[in-house]
Amino acid sequence: MAVRTGEEFLEGLRDGREVWLEGERVDDVTTHPKTARMAATLAGIYDLQHRPENRDRMTFNSPTSGEPVALSYLVPETQEDLMRRRGAMEIVAQSCHGMLGRTPDYVNIQVTASRQLAHLYGLKDQRHADNLRNYHEYVRERDLCLTHAFGHPQVNRSLTLAELPMNIQRWAWLTSPARVLSCGVPSYSPLSPRSPMRYSHRSTDHCGRTWKRTGSIASGSPCRWPLPA
Repeated sequence: MAVRTGEEFLEGLRDGREVWLEGERVDDVTTHPKTARMAATLAGIYDLQHRPENRDRMTFNSPTSGEPVALSYLVPETQEDLMRRRGAMEIVAQSCHGMLGRTPDYVNIQVTASRQLAHLYGLKDQRHADNLRNYHEYVRERDLCLTHAFGHPQVNRSLTLAELPMNIQRWAWLTSPARVLSCGVPSYSPLSPRSPMRYSHRSTDHCGRTWKRTGSIASGSPCRWPLPA
């Protein structure tokens, strides 16, 4: 799939996702009076990529499919690449007068930055590097709108973050050769009602220690199921 249109983005939100607002379930975030306008605004951002004058300013040819994909997924290798990607972000920012801090390109670039360091993720296990490269390709080729989650609940302000209970207050990463376990209750995920997946990135364990040699851990958790094919 190449870059999506606004209508394709909206259609992707009509998937029966469970969204609650002020104690009531929202059946369709694209039509509900309190969510529809934001959905339409994001759809308009997707449509920007299809304007003829923006074709080369907001997209590049996918290295796997050859289709045009969003510039936010470009792994920069030169200063010109960075400037080109910044130009695409400026087009998005200007379209909403700089009022949106969580446009689709926001987390896309976080994923791309992690993809650029895939070799570090794979220092101890090559599968981690391969998974990251595959994940980057998956979201790039589907032009997904990702979100992230952060902000721990304020349970006890007299304690430091490391002193709070792990199962309530922070992410706990437990690793074995076969798995990574993520726990915690991040309270703020601004794009979840309009996104199929949350991207989580951590560079410390539950005691606040920096991960040695492996650099950091990242994962994608679905906001809905099944994920786009």
